[in-house]
Amino acid sequence: MIGPLPVEDVRAHVRLGPERALIEDLDVRLLGGRARGYAHVRFSGESEAHLRFDGVSVRDLAAHLSSRALPLQGTAQGTLTVRWPELAVTRASGAFAVRITPPGAPTADSLPVRGTLEMTVSPQALVVKSSALNIGRSMAIVSGIVRWRGDLDLTFRVHSEEMSEQQRLLEAYGYRLRTLTHGLVPQLSGTADYHLRLMRRGNEYAISGEGEMSGLSMAGERIRSLRARFAYARGQWQIEEARAIWETGAQAELALETTSENGFAVRGRLQRVNLEHWLKAVNLDLPLSGKLSGEIALSGLPGIPTGTARLTLEDGTLFLLERPAPFRRLAGSFRLAPPHYEIHDVRLDLGFGTMTLSGSLRTDDGAYALRMRAEDVDLAALLRRTMGRTLDIGGRLALALSGEGTISEPRLSGELRVREFSIAGRPAGEIVAELKTREGHLLIPITATLFGQTQTLLGTLDLTDPALTLDVRARFEELSLTPYFRLARRLSEWRGAMSGALHLEWPLGARDARTGARPQADLATDVRATLTLSSLNLAINEYALQARRPFALHLRGQTLKIEPVALVGENTSLDLSGTIDLGEVLGGRSRSGHELDVNGSVDLRLLRGLYPGLFASGRAMIRASLRGSFEEPRLSGLMEIEDLALRVLDWPVALTHGQGRIRFTASQALIENLRAQANGGDVTVSGGLLLRNLRADQWRIAIRSEAVVLTYPRGLRSIVDGVLTLQGNRQLQILSGTITVRRSEYTQDVDLAQLILAQAGERPRVSLPEVPIRPPLSLDIRVQALDTLVVRNNLADAVGSASLHVGGTLTDPRISGSVIVTSGVVRFRHREYQITRGRIDFPRDGTASGAPRFQLEAESDIAGYRVIVGFLGTFDRFQTTLRSEPALPLEQILSLIATGDLSQRAASPTTLSAGLGTAANLLIGELTHRAEEFTGKIFGINRFQIDPLIVGRGSDPTARLTIGRQINRNLSILYATNLSGPQEQVIIVEYRLSDRFSLVGTRDQDGNFSFDLRIRKRF
Repeated sequence: MIGPLPVEDVRAHVRLGPERALIEDLDVRLLGGRARGYAHVRFSGESEAHLRFDGVSVRDLAAHLSSRALPLQGTAQGTLTVRWPELAVTRASGAFAVRITPPGAPTADSLPVRGTLEMTVSPQALVVKSSALNIGRSMAIVSGIVRWRGDLDLTFRVHSEEMSEQQRLLEAYGYRLRTLTHGLVPQLSGTADYHLRLMRRGNEYAISGEGEMSGLSMAGERIRSLRARFAYARGQWQIEEARAIWETGAQAELALETTSENGFAVRGRLQRVNLEHWLKAVNLDLPLSGKLSGEIALSGLPGIPTGTARLTLEDGTLFLLERPAPFRRLAGSFRLAPPHYEIHDVRLDLGFGTMTLSGSLRTDDGAYALRMRAEDVDLAALLRRTMGRTLDIGGRLALALSGEGTISEPRLSGELRVREFSIAGRPAGEIVAELKTREGHLLIPITATLFGQTQTLLGTLDLTDPALTLDVRARFEELSLTPYFRLARRLSEWRGAMSGALHLEWPLGARDARTGARPQADLATDVRATLTLSSLNLAINEYALQARRPFALHLRGQTLKIEPVALVGENTSLDLSGTIDLGEVLGGRSRSGHELDVNGSVDLRLLRGLYPGLFASGRAMIRASLRGSFEEPRLSGLMEIEDLALRVLDWPVALTHGQGRIRFTASQALIENLRAQANGGDVTVSGGLLLRNLRADQWRIAIRSEAVVLTYPRGLRSIVDGVLTLQGNRQLQILSGTITVRRSEYTQDVDLAQLILAQAGERPRVSLPEVPIRPPLSLDIRVQALDTLVVRNNLADAVGSASLHVGGTLTDPRISGSVIVTSGVVRFRHREYQITRGRIDFPRDGTASGAPRFQLEAESDIAGYRVIVGFLGTFDRFQTTLRSEPALPLEQILSLIATGDLSQRAASPTTLSAGLGTAANLLIGELTHRAEEFTGKIFGINRFQIDPLIVGRGSDPTARLTIGRQINRNLSILYATNLSGPQEQVIIVEYRLSDRFSLVGTRDQDGNFSFDLRIRKRF
């Protein structure tokens, strides 16, 4: 042994004399290295020795000095010079110089060491005078004493780039960091600068110092900066003046003291510290999270704490009935002195209302005092937080509750009031509940005034029962269901009333026997309820339904059992029974699944309740069963339809005499052989729907029609055939196909003056009444008409063809394509103009603002001239062209059109006279048109006209009366006479042999008769 160091394989030359012994060529194996030197031992006087060593293992050296296996790696070399009196080697003193070099390839489990040490040797200890060591990524300046018996007193000034290396050294000494910090700091990381004093007395170590760290993770969050003074002795840590700044911006000024027996104590100030991380670090389970600020002085952590706290928790979450409810702010004071606990002025701002709470509790005898208030709480938001889903229920809730007593004998009183209560966005009324205790029970009499009806319920909560079962009972006498039906638009036409009783049991305090916690779904699935109905009466429009006999609905856990129900009405007898699994509705999983059966017949007048403008009749025979779950329901069965009739108000199509069958196969609805009559024609429907959650998810339906009569728009009567396909899904649907027009005839008379003069915005657009079809129905329909479009009215007698595309939506169709007039005539001032060209083009972009453009050219023979009139443009803006053969000036063509004669024959040939005569004829034409309508209704006369004769034979103005009758399409009779002056009676009979030939018989004003054959020839 050299001091505490073991040596072996000692070799030397020894020479003994009377006064001294010489040890030369000394060679010793020492801790993996070798030491060489000499020693002169004097029997009287001073002895000396000199050693030079190299290759000494730092790991082995540290293990012998500290009695621990430290993860260090390096080799030491240096010199040792000592002197001692006579033979007392243990009283040696001298100098010790060491230089340490790291290995060329350090291992991963060790820290490389390099640096220098200068020490002095004394009989008692090794004194480190000056040293600089690099251990791993840390640099340390070390000074102090290592006594030969094992005591230490060392000072370290350390700069570390990686504190995890320091943790490895600390744990190598036998100290677990997680245990020392009670889980607050599970691992060291980041950088540090600190001053440390390490002392050892016997088997006890003591540490003291101060420093600054960054990058450390504490309570699950990374710290930007941590400064503190610290001390450790006899298993207890003390941290003073600790100031921590987290990367999140949170701050803390704390003093901590830990003990191995009682955990740790903490005092100080916090600012926006993450509460959830700290609770998890100290193994506390509270239904709270958020940013914590305030002052604390607590001890006994992480067990049962003692002390005081004034805290504010912001932007946090409170678990209400096992569901998270975010809140803005929670602030209050707390005093913990087990078994006595107090809370003062705790105020919770939930964002949708506020709650205040004060009180105290003793855990030894259960004595408590409580004062709680809730003000202006949004009921809809509260239900959404506690139930985990949105309910269409609203209102403002207020609660006042107070009491003193013990857990075994509670005493409480208060009131709960819900004002502005609404259902589906409609005002419903008010709910008031009293809260009072009697013999260990909380009695809750409830008065609900909803939709003008007052109902009373009695709730009872057994406070001594660990299950805390809420018992609710109520009776209903002719409770009107009509206001509740009106909440749903599709049921707005339904009415009804019921009588019966409700009994509900809800164990609010039930817990899992193994874990002591209640799953979220258990809050609802533990409910047991029975609704017994002695009578149920329903009405849809004028159709009445009622339950044939009393029945009951039973809710057990998540299963709703429906006793056999018989609903009867005119032509309706429907039996319903089975069970419905509500597990998925209540937030859990389906267990047993649905087992629901429906059988009987239904009067299809019930469909009227789906849409106010829908009229329906007929009968359906139903044999169906529902299995599966809400997530994947399976509907199987058959529905046979008899004598179906459907009509939508103001729609041009109605179905009658419908017969067919719809087959349900798990997830599909197949339409089999559905036939009906539609406006005198036949319609056949086939196809199917893919169901998801009992709703149509995708569909494709083929519709074929033959000889269906449509009267739409007004005045247009059409007979059409169609091959259409309706296909889509919940996002979009489209009706596509082809409609072939057998014959379409427009017979309504047109007031040409009003049509031209009307503003574009005043003209009615072609559209259908709005029907709530979801999703909106898009159109992609081709309309073909080959010489089947007929116009027969006061303005025209024509035949045409059409090739149109109808796009847009059902309530806002967009038409594009063209209509071509193949033959016909137009009438103006009782004169026919043969159509030589006619076309109407609808814009192909299909926009609502694009007006149809028309091109029309017609000609007529007037006083031996062929007059051609053309129109080009839209109804809002068009151009008119006039020409004649032989060619005439424009004013003379106007005179021909207006008067039937040339203006040159007038007594006054001036242009002004001609203009006045034309204007007078156009003005009188409008007046006589109104007279024609009256005389036609009274006397059956088609033509009644009075013309001013400024261009007559005499120089004095006169007037001419014209009366006519259109016997049929080809035969007409006309009678004309002057109203003053000599009688000039004219009778004209015209018979059209064809479009080109006409036979005309005339009796003129002189009494002469003539017959003419008129031939029209186009050049």
